[in-house]
Amino acid sequence: FINYISSVKPNYVCLMGTGIVSQKTLTKLKNYRFLNIHSSDPNIFRGQPPFFWEIFHDYDSYSLTIHDVVKDLDAGRILNQKNFKIPIKKNIFQTLNCIEKKSLLEIGELYKNTLIKLKSRNIKYVNNEIGKLKTIPRIDVIIKALLKNYAK
Repeated sequence: FINYISSVKPNYVCLMGTGIVSQKTLTKLKNYRFLNIHSSDPNIFRGQPPFFWEIFHDYDSYSLTIHDVVKDLDAGRILNQKNFKIPIKKNIFQTLNCIEKKSLLEIGELYKNTLIKLKSRNIKYVNNEIGKLKTIPRIDVIIKALLKNYAK
């Protein structure tokens, strides 16, 4: 990865998750700007899993957020963000599936618009308030999510 980035010398390295990039890698590639797409509003939720916590906590919408990659997970300046209504389905897994399909279609467009704004220097940075760090839910939370009726 390091050799490839060093040989290509991109203006930006666009990621879908920072799990593949260690702090050691970021240090070795400090002359390159890394961007990440986060499947949430990092002012509210950072970490994993994508979209789960918004649905679990009965939010009406979810966000796709492009931010600078920094040392702390999902804590970099926000470069672009788009919000979407959560399409409530019969259960959490159907809802997650629907959101993931839609999001995959939107990510490319959001990255494209962000890169155009960066190139034209027409980007408005938003400081990240650094929301609560979430991880894979415990089994009791998953069971609660499975038993919950999401259809309104």
